[in-house]
This record gives sequence, structure tokens and C-alpha cells, in this order.
Amino acid sequence: MTVYRSELTPLSFLRRSATAFPDRIAVVQGERRLTYRELERRTGALAGALAAAGVERGDRVAVLAPNSPALLEAHYGIPGAGAVLVALNVRLGAAEIAGILEHSGARLLLVDRELEHLAPAGVDTVRVDDTGAADDPYE
Repeated sequence: MTVYRSELTPLSFLRRSATAFPDRIAVVQGERRLTYRELERRTGALAGALAAAGVERGDRVAVLAPNSPALLEAHYGIPGAGAVLVALNVRLGAAEIAGILEHSGARLLLVDRELEHLAPAGVDTVRVDDTGAADDPYE
């Protein structure tokens, strides 16, 4: 008997969900809705944007954001680019965040607009308005 086995990773889970349930709702935030197909496309776009920005395999990318679509996308897009996610607790202070960023060696920080005041100088930062609109710096 031949056994077929494949590991289910977070990235393969998203690919599988986008294939099996492309039009089902995956993300809800207020009035905003994303299907599994859209979520997979957005996470792939994030992975591509990180690579275009010079993020390489093994680099650390930090995210300081509340529970939001951008944070979920980061959980797929950052590993999709071969990088390591450094998810920062939104309850930390500026000094603690700076310490974690320094210790982790994060080369890029995605930060929600409401938490931007906590971002230390010297770290490349992308502000996330999390609107989905074309003029959002994250988009």
C-alpha cells in the first residue's frame, strides 16, 4: 500500500483553501470582506513587494498592528517571501519595541498608523492604514 502524505503548513493551507473555496469569505473587518482567493493574492503581493524591497530569505520583518487584515496577511506573506515574522505586541511601550527590533535584527517594520508613534528611528518603516485603498502606503 502506498501512502501519500503532504505536510499542511500555513502557506499550503492558504493555497489549498484558495483552490477549494476561492469565493468563500476568509476575512471580515467591519464592512470589508476578502475571499480566500483575494487573501492568497494579497499575501503573494506582499511577499513579492518584500522581495522587491530587498528582503531576503531569513531576514526578519516586524509587524506592529492590531488584529487586522494586514496582520493576517503578514502571517502568510512574510514567510512566503522566505523571511521571519517578528509579531510585536501592541501593548508594549516604545522602549520595549525598540529593544525587540534591535535584538531580532528586523530590517523592516510594518506599523499600523495608530501605532506609528511607537516606531523607533533607524528602522525602515512602512505605515499601514489598513484601508485597502490604493493610496494606503501598505498597498
